[in-house]
Amino acid sequence: MLNNIIDVSHRNSIHDFSKVKQSGIFGIIHKATQGHHYTDPTFANNTLSAQKAGLCVGAYHFGNGDDASTQADHFLAVAGNNTLLALDFEAYADNPMSLAQAETSVAKIHKATGRYPGLYTGSAFIQSTPGLL
Repeated sequence: MLNNIIDVSHRNSIHDFSKVKQSGIFGIIHKATQGHHYTDPTFANNTLSAQKAGLCVGAYHFGNGDDASTQADHFLAVAGNNTLLALDFEAYADNPMSLAQAETSVAKIHKATGRYPGLYTGSAFIQSTPGLL
């Protein structure tokens, strides 16, 4: 069996995490923050419910063009240091995060936690972003 992990946020909420667990899902990765000020309003309750259902829980930050250091601080304040952390780095028409900003965020998260965050993105974005590979 694969260790399936699903993306959860305020846009695609789940009402019964026990059923998710029973369906064979191993864990969730939940949007925690975006930019330097936004916190997903469903993050805290959903991650607690998922943990109670026996699911592994991770958190991701949707990066944008705001100050990278401030974004990392905001993400860590919301997500904490006791979970799988990931940076959602993708094309975002309004205010995209640059590669340099992503590197700054990753370095700040690593310095604060001793761990590197995962990179949550798509293969097309990876292939079209010079310097990412």
